[in-house]
Amino acid sequence: DNSAVARLWAIQKIAFLSQEPQKNKDAILKLGQQYSVVTDNTSLLVLENASDYWRYRINPPADLKEEYNRLKKSFEQDEKNKTDSALSSALTMAEKVKQWWQKDFDIEKIKQQKYEQLKVESMPDGQVIHARSAGARRVRVGARSNAMVMADAMVMDDAPVAGPLFSLSSNEVVSGRREVSGSASAPQPQAKIQVKAWDPDVPYLKILKASNDKDLYSDYLKLKTGYADQPSFYFDITDEFIRRGQNDKALIVLSNVLEMQLDNVELIRIAANKLMQMKQTGLAVELFAKITQLRGEDPQSFRDLALAYQADGQYQKAFDTFYGILSKRWDRFEEIKYIIFVEMNNLLSLHPEVDTKDMNKDLIFAMPVDVRIVLGWSTDNTDIDLHVVDPLNEECYYRHKETKIGGRYPHDFTRGFGPEEFMTKKAATGKYVVRTNNFGDHRQSISGPTTLYLDLYTNYSKPNQKHERILVRAGQVKDKNEIGNIIWGEDTTK
Repeated sequence: DNSAVARLWAIQKIAFLSQEPQKNKDAILKLGQQYSVVTDNTSLLVLENASDYWRYRINPPADLKEEYNRLKKSFEQDEKNKTDSALSSALTMAEKVKQWWQKDFDIEKIKQQKYEQLKVESMPDGQVIHARSAGARRVRVGARSNAMVMADAMVMDDAPVAGPLFSLSSNEVVSGRREVSGSASAPQPQAKIQVKAWDPDVPYLKILKASNDKDLYSDYLKLKTGYADQPSFYFDITDEFIRRGQNDKALIVLSNVLEMQLDNVELIRIAANKLMQMKQTGLAVELFAKITQLRGEDPQSFRDLALAYQADGQYQKAFDTFYGILSKRWDRFEEIKYIIFVEMNNLLSLHPEVDTKDMNKDLIFAMPVDVRIVLGWSTDNTDIDLHVVDPLNEECYYRHKETKIGGRYPHDFTRGFGPEEFMTKKAATGKYVVRTNNFGDHRQSISGPTTLYLDLYTNYSKPNQKHERILVRAGQVKDKNEIGNIIWGEDTTK
């Protein structure tokens, strides 16, 4: 009997695969279902009709095959409809990003308008000045109580201002207008990313910082007995070993966290991001893949995995994972597709060899930008806000999502994980100041304060793309605390 021989073969194959059950879990399950073999992940079922066979994806006997195939076809059509709906949502968000990217922001004109506005505000009462900015005709300043401004495109609409208005240096203004810096002969702007060092104010770190490199690990072991049940202790010690360039010891320390609570997603996520920080991308992929199994309802789980695949050089898997997020409707965080669309196209711009034959081509759109800043965090039910102040001191955040010189903030995630994003296609000369605001934390956690992941990019999706990452505890971040900045186009050697 051929079926009996096939089942015997399946039993032997399952026994062989069971030597590594986690690695071969999917293969074991498939064989058990196909050949009706009981395994650790399957049970003996009594199947009475075609619906039962379809529910458990088990091949039916011949007399139920027709109904089984009908159910299969109906299911596949339903899945296609869901995918089409999800992609429609993704395309709507993608179109908004495209429209923003295709806008032409005349930064030099906007700067000149603001310069002229400053001149108006600083003139004595009753004095008349003539503006030379493009389109401006005349400005007359009368008494302070009824100052009159007559000009075309000179006074800007109200916008959040984070500090003193910007000033142009004397060599930036020639005959009433700013020199154009984007000519073909001009050198490419230089960019510099600056990040702030963060140290938790905890007693054990003060002790370790006094240790020399040779004694650091032995001193850690002495401290360990008093903090063995505190995950934050291991994360802090890991950071100290990383800071000293002892990544091998950092890995040993970090492994203690994973041994404490193997299924705690928050701890696994922080540990995986520490591995990314150490360039241990292969190990990070394994942890992020585990998170997708434990928290598959959150698109952020798959985003983290896709970024880890990309960092690890597994570009096709990264693309497939990004596109999988766009192809599904999410009960929470549907707006993450704004971010995924950008990140997927970053992958395609840097690695055009990726196979995209089965995707909706309307989702392919190269959109390099000068500056991109992304804030994510480790915990659910937590609201952390990203604030970016541009070189004209205009603040971009959840209440002011587009700036006059082209900064964009697509969506505010208020209940967990993020990410929140700022981008500008053409950066203005000067400093982009990055701040975060710990708006609300509605959960209890053994891992301690929420960990923030701040990614700063220059020349995003360009061959000379640069990236820096900051990991910092939310407990250390006060209201609108500055945690990094990007200097664009100035002397970055200072």
